[in-house]
Amino acid sequence: MAKMVNIPVFVLFLFAVLSCLNVELSSSCSQKTFEDKSKGCVNEFFSAIKENSKQDCRSTYRKSVKSCIKDVLRKCQNTTDSKNFNMMRLRSQKFIATSSYFCDDGMLNSFKRHKLTGCQEKALAKVRKCAESFHKKFRENKQSRSLCRKFSKAKECIRKTLDNFCKKTDAVQSILRLYRDSYNPYCPGYMDSKRKPRVRSPLKPFGSCTEREYLTLTRVCLSSFVHTLQKEPRKSCSSVFDNKLHSCAKRIALHCHKNESNYAKKKLERSFARSRAYQERKFCDGINFQLSFPPLMRHQCAEEFFAAKRKCEGNYVNTYIENKADETLCRKYAEAKQCAKNATLSLCNVTPGQRDEVNFMYDGFNPFCFNLSDPPAAEKSRGLGERVPRESGDQRPMEPSDPSTDAVLRGGGEQSVSATPLSLVVVMFMQVLRAAVS
Repeated sequence: MAKMVNIPVFVLFLFAVLSCLNVELSSSCSQKTFEDKSKGCVNEFFSAIKENSKQDCRSTYRKSVKSCIKDVLRKCQNTTDSKNFNMMRLRSQKFIATSSYFCDDGMLNSFKRHKLTGCQEKALAKVRKCAESFHKKFRENKQSRSLCRKFSKAKECIRKTLDNFCKKTDAVQSILRLYRDSYNPYCPGYMDSKRKPRVRSPLKPFGSCTEREYLTLTRVCLSSFVHTLQKEPRKSCSSVFDNKLHSCAKRIALHCHKNESNYAKKKLERSFARSRAYQERKFCDGINFQLSFPPLMRHQCAEEFFAAKRKCEGNYVNTYIENKADETLCRKYAEAKQCAKNATLSLCNVTPGQRDEVNFMYDGFNPFCFNLSDPPAAEKSRGLGERVPRESGDQRPMEPSDPSTDAVLRGGGEQSVSATPLSLVVVMFMQVLRAAVS
């Protein structure tokens, strides 16, 4: 056990250990002062080796760590009591460690030459595995930006291993405290970088559904509309629109408002009736299949954005107007979406919430493809413009657990009902919905 107290891992985060000592201090050079100045010595060392990879690491260690901490200790000797100074002296010996610990292991001990009371060899082998990726990158390139992430990941891996496979002895508990600390000499500010959570737009309510749930369910209607036009290209588009898309979407809207008053339901139906003729022209003429974009202000986008987006859509829209059963629409629509998405993200200054809307609009759902999903880019020449399977647009509104609805949801990849990207129906129906529920 005494041997373990002296292993370099205990110098990994000195300030974490010192904070657990609860020493009453009255001197001007406190344990906290010594800790902060010692950390500064280590930070200076890592800054130096990151700035100049050609310099000798061990020479830099002797100047930036060994000499620096000894100088800090010497200055504290005359400004603290003997008890505190002896503690600082003991800690300094562990903190200084060895040149191998700093220059070979990058301040991450992997227990290669030590036994740890409470841990079997299998657990220590797992700990060594945790550190492998970090050590490999550190020894290859001490200036790599990936060291920040790899160091954090290795610490987390070691913590989980010790927690799950070792007895909670005093030695294990002490090491766990060290590896729980957020100190990271490879990150900006010398602290573990925290990943920013993905920002999503607030999910707006639509009756008992959310707007995104409603729009996801209406993909069934849209798929049925496109499928019927592909299978029966001579059939009246107006009739297909009314039976397969408009009526189906209205039933789903009423389903989402089933708990509302009769007045609210009648208002919703009137809104659908008022917009029917206008939306039919747009869908049957292909205009509404042009790709939407989030409600961006003009000052958010460069002048060339709208022209660039129209260019993205041109080939697809022209093909749709000419022949709604054209098998190349599967590929052309997928390419138009990707092009429009790239134009939006590169030419518009979007907020995180608006970026979520862009991803929501331009997901993998594709009603012109056989599996309702964009074809892989590598399969461009394999003729994937097959017609979509029949969907039950005539049936009652389906819950997300219905197999037909699930097929539509799967068209966009890994999605959930509450976070599935926007379907093409959004432009047609969102104006209706907002007017109806306002």
